[in-house]
Amino acid sequence: MSEERAPGARPRPRYGEYATPEEVAALRGDPPPPDPASRIPAPEERADPARVAAPVPAGAAAGDRARAASGPRRWDRPATVFLIALGVFQIVTNAPLLTDFGIQLDRLLADMGIPAWSATQAADATGWAVLAAWIVLAVLGALWAVRRLRRGRTAFWVPLAAGVLAAVILLVALGALLLGDPAYLEYVQERPAG
Repeated sequence: MSEERAPGARPRPRYGEYATPEEVAALRGDPPPPDPASRIPAPEERADPARVAAPVPAGAAAGDRARAASGPRRWDRPATVFLIALGVFQIVTNAPLLTDFGIQLDRLLADMGIPAWSATQAADATGWAVLAAWIVLAVLGALWAVRRLRRGRTAFWVPLAAGVLAAVILLVALGALLLGDPAYLEYVQERPAG
């Protein structure tokens, strides 16, 4: 029952318990397995830069650490930068219209057949106020989005929200101008329904 073996020798493997991969391959008649150090990892085993955890500041909260460990979204940074650039483009292209807002509204209302726009000076002041609000909103939104990107948080929604808020500011200002103009109100009241 007892097997004799040399001192310090390994016991004979049973049921694959102690067998090395080389011994298993020899018993099966297979070629020996390749050296793990020389093996090239499969594409799915390679480190994905999008899944590599971003460094988390020492004073970060536990939720921040969990988000950083899960990795940033690959599309968030380019989408955020694109939306910020789109907002800046929108401000630059609309600045000439907003600085002469009274003249632009006068032309628009004349094209619609509405006579005598009377609030040109108020419209110019409102246009400048809207432009200033848009610039402040764009700067604050961009700073907040960049801060979120640096912390590894999703940030694309910040410039989107700033764009929606900018549109609401313009619509409220335009509505206040039109509803405050007696000539426009008279035109709307005299216009037949339907």
